[in-house]
Amino acid sequence: MLVAEIKKVNLSARKTEADWGKANDDFFLKATPIWFDWLKWIFILGAIQVIADKTHDRSVQLIMGTSYFFFMFYMFAYFYNIEFHGIPLIKSERIRRIVSVILSSLIFYCVFYLLTHLANLLKT
Repeated sequence: MLVAEIKKVNLSARKTEADWGKANDDFFLKATPIWFDWLKWIFILGAIQVIADKTHDRSVQLIMGTSYFFFMFYMFAYFYNIEFHGIPLIKSERIRRIVSVILSSLIFYCVFYLLTHLANLLKT
């Protein structure tokens, strides 16, 4: 069984310049392979979409719809597991959680929209 790792982001962290440099390096070393994996998936989704649009085959359309469905929920689960801490002006843990979910959902929506928009552009 897969267990999602919670990613904590402290918005009010106080670090030295060297600490911020290391945090920046760590982020890009982790994020870059994930980003390019997602881009591979988008190219695959775009290819399936081209085939579905050209053939109008119900099986291919089902594969396309299912693939988008899985990709969407994967992305949502990925971003839902990001917890934001140290949000300015928020002292209540309950409000922090709500704002964290809103921020994660907003990031999910933006990234998902951009990637699926790219997949749609691939069919033209």
